Amino acid sequence: MSLHELKAKRDAIEKNVAYYTEQLNNIPRNELGMIPDTHKETAFYKENKAGFDEWFSKLQAFNSQLTTKQKRALRDLAREEKRKTV
Repeated sequence: MSLHELKAKRDAIEKNVAYYTEQLNNIPRNELGMIPDTHKETAFYKENKAGFDEWFSKLQAFNSQLTTKQKRALRDLAREEKRKTV
């Protein structure tokens, strides 16, 4: 798999992780910053938490399969793209 294909696959997984993270962050918190148990019992929370857990584990599995060389190449590619946008 080429470097750009790896990046595209990781970006797609990260996009799903970010979506579920945003959904969970929109849930009201108590004064300690925790999600109250009453909200944890809702279908909305359960669905989004399950989605987050699923996609986050996929991201972990994907990253664990990469070699050190691939990880460095992806890091360098991200740095190049960031420099181009600045």
